[in-house]
Amino acid sequence: MKIGVICPEIGDHGGSGFIGGGAVSALRLSAGLAKKGHEITIITTPHRYPGKAAGSLDWAEVRCLPVAGDYLSLRYGLSFIWKAMAEVRQRRDRKFDIIHVHSGYSSMSTLTWVLKKITGVPAVHSLYCPLRSKSPGKARAVDFLPASLLSERCLKRVDRIVAISRNVADSLIKAKIPLTKISVVPPAIDLDIYNPQAKSDVRQKLGIASGQPVILFVGNLNKRKGIHILLESLASVVKKTPEVRLLMVLNIPIEKYESEDLSGARDEMGLMHKVKNDIKALGLVENVVPLGIMPDLAGVMAASDMLVIPMLETTGIADYPISTLEAMACGKPVIATRVSGLPEIVRDRKNGLLIDPDNPQALADALQYLLEHTPEAQKMGMEGARLISRDFSTEVVVDKMEQVYRELMSVNNGRSSS
Repeated sequence: MKIGVICPEIGDHGGSGFIGGGAVSALRLSAGLAKKGHEITIITTPHRYPGKAAGSLDWAEVRCLPVAGDYLSLRYGLSFIWKAMAEVRQRRDRKFDIIHVHSGYSSMSTLTWVLKKITGVPAVHSLYCPLRSKSPGKARAVDFLPASLLSERCLKRVDRIVAISRNVADSLIKAKIPLTKISVVPPAIDLDIYNPQAKSDVRQKLGIASGQPVILFVGNLNKRKGIHILLESLASVVKKTPEVRLLMVLNIPIEKYESEDLSGARDEMGLMHKVKNDIKALGLVENVVPLGIMPDLAGVMAASDMLVIPMLETTGIADYPISTLEAMACGKPVIATRVSGLPEIVRDRKNGLLIDPDNPQALADALQYLLEHTPEAQKMGMEGARLISRDFSTEVVVDKMEQVYRELMSVNNGRSSS
């Protein structure tokens, strides 16, 4: 099967860690499909912060398109849509059997629908966050009603929408998307890398003692991710557990964070100054260890005792944050907020703790509980690892996606022969 995978920020990565659940999930799914003999072509854009190593994929053809504008800007999105359409048009002699677009934004379904029209092959759209989720604070362009209506019209016209969570599927149903067009297929986790036996020298490199408690946060400096809530909670925890460390893995190079370079900054960089000032004002300089993009995220997770997801909501963010699934695969308990799809995977008192969003005291209490109840925290972590092994392994997810593809191709072939 020839599969055209369309997702931004996969090209020219130069060995740097990939940013965002959409890119990571698209890559893992594509690699799993290639392993089963499918021919994969990835149409993408350059990585925001490429590394210096060789960054090619030996199992896929990668078409990296130069696009205009900053990432997440309207200009960037339109440029990518236009160039991706042109790229697919030029491949008429090597026609895809399936086109699969991955995005956290429903507006990208415009591209999926147009590609279906111009190629005549089944088009699949993986949607990573729910429709019509409103952001706290100032409204953004992606929240405007006309854009939402256009997205919904395009989604109704694609062949299949793959929702990564039940919550995303429910948002589609509320928008009157036909049930026959919706499949729920979660992100894939590579259990060869993310597992309870993962080794790590991260503590040694960072000068953290073997028994010293370590909390992990993975995300960007964005209000929706709730890092400001976590810092306020940590200040309370430090009073009882002064030796605790917070590893703060960001989606920017550490040099950019340290220099406060805001060039090209958009929403994801908006809290940089506040976060750095809060760390100083709350007396957390010795407790917070900022880290940039980490190619070996499994090693960081192996070095940690728990992951914290203090998210406020998931607009434009994977409804199952990929770091949550990865940490669970590594056998780590997760503290998460009761928002969007998180309660579907984090089961309170079973594989982690659930708290209300925007509640620093509740988060502080949850952190302190896991720090003081190590055997129970470890038991929660292993329960999470079992869940990921059962439902989220690359093999399980690839099998589900292949079934979606086969159904669509069967229907499409039936139409062609009639």
